[in-house]
Amino acid sequence: MRITFITGYPGAGKTTYAESTGRVTYDMDALADALDYGRKTRKAREVAGKLLIGFISAAEAAGAHHINVIKTTPTPVEVLQRHEMEFVEIQRPIEECKACRPMITPESWNRIILIHENWLKNNRHKTISIPAERW
Repeated sequence: MRITFITGYPGAGKTTYAESTGRVTYDMDALADALDYGRKTRKAREVAGKLLIGFISAAEAAGAHHINVIKTTPTPVEVLQRHEMEFVEIQRPIEECKACRPMITPESWNRIILIHENWLKNNRHKTISIPAERW
């Protein structure tokens, strides 16, 4: 099974890109929001991460050979190491992302930016950068 992690800031176009691939997609950010009604708790993110393993098993059983996983900033999941993984970074100017997501507070944006930039610097996997306007 091949897994493509699609990363980028909120509003960058991760979902639009995933839809353009035609692959089955697991949106961890959307699922975590749905699990706790948008309160963005750590517990909801943990549950969404644990459910990913079951999703991959179900996708494999259904015959999927390549799936997408959307997450603003991926966290290492050791169980996924047996799969071929690639990371795609959707790049869009931060001001445009902020305009698309006005409900995110400035403090939250600062946290998201810091975490995401640190992940990009420390990511040991090859990351393919795609401008948001590409598709």
